[in-house]
Amino acid sequence: MEVMKEWVRNIFILILALTFVEMLMPAGNIQKYIRYVFSMVIMASILMPLAALLE
Repeated sequence: MEVMKEWVRNIFILILALTFVEMLMPAGNIQKYIRYVFSMVIMASILMPLAALLE
């Protein structure tokens, strides 16, 4: 249970940090690419423990 709690906490901190960085980025054409990369980072952090279970 403790591992699950830490996993959720880490995802929450990652989302907060990426949101803060995104707010600092200037608005423009590149912003949609940055959001895409941030989304992939979040998805990878969510799926990483699941991939470890499948090994």
